[in-house]
Amino acid sequence: MPVVSVKNLTVRYSASDVFSGVSFIVEPGDYVALVGPNGSGKSTLIKTILGLIGPAAGDVFLFDNHISRFDKWHKISYIPQRLTFNPYFPATVKEVIAMGLISKMSFPKTIAKSHESAIDKVLSLMDIADIKKRNIGELSGGQQQRVIIARALINEPELLILDEPTTAVDPDTREKFFHILSDVNKKTNVTIILVTHDIGSAGRYAYKLLYFDRKIIFYGTFKDLCESKNMSEYFGQWSQHIICHRHN
Repeated sequence: MPVVSVKNLTVRYSASDVFSGVSFIVEPGDYVALVGPNGSGKSTLIKTILGLIGPAAGDVFLFDNHISRFDKWHKISYIPQRLTFNPYFPATVKEVIAMGLISKMSFPKTIAKSHESAIDKVLSLMDIADIKKRNIGELSGGQQQRVIIARALINEPELLILDEPTTAVDPDTREKFFHILSDVNKKTNVTIILVTHDIGSAGRYAYKLLYFDRKIIFYGTFKDLCESKNMSEYFGQWSQHIICHRHN
């Protein structure tokens, strides 16, 4: 059963199509890098998959359920663009991660002892157990990203969607972030869709590439990409070499 199935999708703003006739499938356990130039419709595509934007035509299915009937949103965690915390945000790492449990909590919505093991588990997974009691605003950008992912994973989602989560960090932090996601994908088998402009770094860790520019230019494994003459002509041999040389 596909995690995401998009069929002949068209999204329109005013009288203009953002994209049309888009179809693809994301399988369980996939780690897909969604890449394309600015203004290509990547974020609009993600928001349509999440039901935040209604399509002009076509269908979206999540876990084999049409988006209009889908009611198991606890299966999905979404990390939007530029999600950071200012230095005065009054919450500890533990409290921020616990926020991810709110949707499953009964009233009153407080952290119970039964939640402690889940919090400790995800702290260990992200290797941040030592900063559990620190204020989130005191942390570095890289540490905050680990906390954000931990909060997204606390409910053990089956699909994790991240929309340009590394735009405000340096290249080293971005590289570590992609590596963390790869480890999470392998350890938990969570399906990941990562929207990014950094095709080189993504190519080192993601399993599949969906190159999108108002339509699907390429969708397949990085091995397929590296062996594709059509994509060599599209990217240029040098750019294709950079992408493929960095992919293990």
